[in-house]
Parts: sequence; structure tokens; C-alpha cells
Amino acid sequence: MAGTPLVSSPVEDPTMSVLMLLIPLSVLIAACFLAAFFWAVRSGQYEDTCTPALRILTDDATPVRAPRVAKPEEVSPSPGEPLRTPTPEIQNALDASIRRSPVPPV
Repeated sequence: MAGTPLVSSPVEDPTMSVLMLLIPLSVLIAACFLAAFFWAVRSGQYEDTCTPALRILTDDATPVRAPRVAKPEEVSPSPGEPLRTPTPEIQNALDASIRRSPVPPV
């Protein structure tokens, strides 16, 4: 044991140098989150927590319009084919279904 030194050599451990970087970085990130929380509290972000949940239950101020239904002569059977008028049999069937419909035609 006479030949072994009592003090180890001053070679740094690489894991310790990473910790010297990560610890201050984590404290800085935590301080940023704490500052953002205090800013949100002071600016009134947590003042009213009940109203947004109940707002969905109230009626809308503007009524919703019904979607427009295309007329048979406006519908093309395929993208490249020109518009055509329906045959008399199809037109009669369409007229009969419109007459039976409880909704008045537009």
C-alpha cells in the first residue's frame, strides 16, 4: 500500500459535468413556469371558472340556416359530364315526393 496515492487524480467524471448544466437549467425552467402562473393569476385568468362551462347551454343569438338543397337539374352525374334535365318519369317521382313532404318547397 505504500505505492498507492491517498488522493485520487483530479479527472472529472462526465456525469457530474452534465449535472452541473442540468440543475441550473431545470431551476430556470421552473422559475419561468412560476412566473407564467403568477402572471395568469394577476391578469384574471382564474376569475370566472363556472361561466365558460355553462355558456354551451345557452341559446345562440343567431339562428342557424338550413343547408341549401340542389335542384335535380343542377346535379351532374359525373364531374366531366354536362348538366342535363331529368326524364319525365324521374321528374314526376320528384314532384310526388315534394308534394308528400311535410316541409314546403323552397
